[in-house]
Amino acid sequence: TAAGGTPTAADLGLNTTGSVLQVVQGTYQTQTDFNHSSYTDSGLSVAITPTSTTSKVLITCVAPGCGSSNSSNSSSRGMYRVVSVISGTTATVQDLDPLNGYTATSSADFSSIVGNFLHTPSTTSEITYKVQYKSEGAGTVRFLGQNSGQTPLGTLTAMEIAG
Repeated sequence: TAAGGTPTAADLGLNTTGSVLQVVQGTYQTQTDFNHSSYTDSGLSVAITPTSTTSKVLITCVAPGCGSSNSSNSSSRGMYRVVSVISGTTATVQDLDPLNGYTATSSADFSSIVGNFLHTPSTTSEITYKVQYKSEGAGTVRFLGQNSGQTPLGTLTAMEIAG
């Protein structure tokens, strides 16, 4: 450019709206039994720093879970949400489909939380997205668990989309 900087696509008159600018993925693979009545960090998180305040962030979350065979004879379901943390301030971005129908006494009740949603953070500060969970009911729910004895991988992907 005339000012000595490197030209961007916008400087050249190219429309870049909707382009994927960056993709980052966080993974987590620690099985956790929980029966918390308030939201607790799961350990599954990802951090991204948008390049523009007009960018959007597309979040994709996949985290398998099941009931816990170590639980009492009562039902419980897992409630999940993704929150954003910007400069120490936490805000709920999206509630995820809960693991409905878990019988807490059976690890055979297997399901996954899956979510795809678009966030408009309006910042160029680093954003940490993380999955939090809590339990509704007296039983225990297993995050990243299944009845095969292997712990599945949870993923949280953030894609910056040009605005």
